[in-house]
Amino acid sequence: MQKLLFILFENQTEKLERKDENISSNDLHAIQNTNWN
Repeated sequence: MQKLLFILFENQTEKLERKDENISSNDLHAIQNTNWN
């Protein structure tokens, strides 16, 4: 699960660096919360 979370986090970081606003920070938190459970 930690690997999956890291991959998702890395992917979101790349999107933020590209200023891709298709996903909001709330969506990112929801993804993280789902993976921690």
